[in-house]
Amino acid sequence: MTSEIKVDTISEQTSANGVTIDGLTIKDGNIQGSPALVGTTPSFTIGDGGAEDTKIVFDGNALDYYIGLDDSADNLIIGSGSTVGSNSLITIDSDGDFTLDATSDIILDSDAANWRFKDGGTSILEIGKPSGAVSFYSAVSDADILFKGNDGGAAITALTIDMSDAGTATFNHDISLSTDGAIIKFGANSEIVLTHVHDRGLSLSHDGGGDPDLILNNTASASDGNQLGQIFWNGLNSNGDEHTYAFILGQVRDVTDGEEDGQLLIYANKGGTSKQFLTIGANSTAASPNHEVCINEESQNIDFRVESNGKTHMLFVDGGNDRIGVNTNAPADTMHIKSTGNPSGDIRFILETNATDGNCAIDFRNSASTFKGGILYDTDDNIFKISTNGSNERLRITNSGELLVGKSSAGIANAGVELFTDKLSATVSAAPILYINRLSNDGNLVQFHQDGAHEGTISVNGSTVTYGAFTGSHWSRLTDNSKPTIFRGTIMDSIDEMMEWYQAVADVAESTDDEGNVTPAHTVKESISLGDKSVGDAITFTSNGTEYSGTIVKEDDVKHIKCKISDTADSKKIYGVFLS
Repeated sequence: MTSEIKVDTISEQTSANGVTIDGLTIKDGNIQGSPALVGTTPSFTIGDGGAEDTKIVFDGNALDYYIGLDDSADNLIIGSGSTVGSNSLITIDSDGDFTLDATSDIILDSDAANWRFKDGGTSILEIGKPSGAVSFYSAVSDADILFKGNDGGAAITALTIDMSDAGTATFNHDISLSTDGAIIKFGANSEIVLTHVHDRGLSLSHDGGGDPDLILNNTASASDGNQLGQIFWNGLNSNGDEHTYAFILGQVRDVTDGEEDGQLLIYANKGGTSKQFLTIGANSTAASPNHEVCINEESQNIDFRVESNGKTHMLFVDGGNDRIGVNTNAPADTMHIKSTGNPSGDIRFILETNATDGNCAIDFRNSASTFKGGILYDTDDNIFKISTNGSNERLRITNSGELLVGKSSAGIANAGVELFTDKLSATVSAAPILYINRLSNDGNLVQFHQDGAHEGTISVNGSTVTYGAFTGSHWSRLTDNSKPTIFRGTIMDSIDEMMEWYQAVADVAESTDDEGNVTPAHTVKESISLGDKSVGDAITFTSNGTEYSGTIVKEDDVKHIKCKISDTADSKKIYGVFLS
């Protein structure tokens, strides 16, 4: 073994009772004994700042240990073996990180039963054992305690304990109590206990004074529309998946101080989708202001049924067909009332006023709630009235049984129609008073009887009207379609030439006025002379004061013949005498 000692200078420090050795080098040798570095600020340096690892090796019997400097990373390492960087147990790196890496247990043993964690000298967490109980103490004022983890690669906060709110715990997801009979206790003396009952769900018990309350609170903010809490009912479907079959939701509608409104929404599954079956509380809209209870708020295909003591469908709303049935589960129209013989098969609406003399009425209104007409019975004067287009009375039945149409008092001098047991009268101001129309085929229009015997007939055949047992008048026309001055009573002869009648015809589309009154599509006709125009030509004409644009149409199947002033003695073609 080669040993070498080099000394540059040795000087004695008489005043300090010491010896100074400059430039001491010991190479490949051993120092034996118990050397000590003494003095006020003793210093022992290993290495010269160059790029080499330095170490102190402790030569054990079976295993060596070292304290060394990994010069490439400037890390101080305590490890096993003799090679710096191998089998690291404690590492302090150049950034100040402290790594403790044990192949077995790490044991921290404090006889004072306190372990403190600090940041820059300030305590942030203390673990202790006061009064025999292990405690975790967050030393920073109001600092929350967070329990974090890795969920499939994503960092999550599983639990937050709010130390500024007396330890309120917020879980990020489910809380699972997997043991049958597990309980949750509320109150200082466990006044309320929520218990899991095997195969039956939850049991809520209350040992305090008064009735048990379940309060779902959302006081994070005061905003209209806030959800206050929900209760869910879950179960498995045929595929074994958990599914929500029903739930109840509480909601804020108006947070205005002194005008607070809220509502409760009840949902249930229909066809695999949650449907809002019932709304309870304030939910004011333009269509339904200030309603308190609403069934089928979302306008779904949901039926509503009310049972009576003996009827399964005493009241039935057919949601899919927008119909209401009374005592029927298949309403045939918007409102269908069905009787089953009680009383006597009658269907009755009873309108009863709470006044001795008052009115019982049925009003008809449009979507803007404007009164459009109605039916009214005056219980004071015993008069039945029907009105349309607002309060305009159209029909009245008097207390003596007279039926009045278009007038409110009897008498032939009053315009309108009057029907009573012994008379029928119609009075108009300036218009045709009677219209008779047969649609399907030719035949009798009017039959006249006296004492049950048929005495006369008015019939129609195409465009020809025949008056049986009558003396009457009919139309004709001169060949040139002129209208000369002819004295009444002039004898007219017929001509072997049929008349051709022409009309201006306009098709008018359906229209609605400002009050919502609908005029259906119809056709307007006015008789005209052809002149220099032809059938099919466009024409503008006036009918009843209104101007229309239409076309010229020839009337078919006109049976009348043309005529002339008789100019032959003993003529056998007398048509009649001129009237007008």
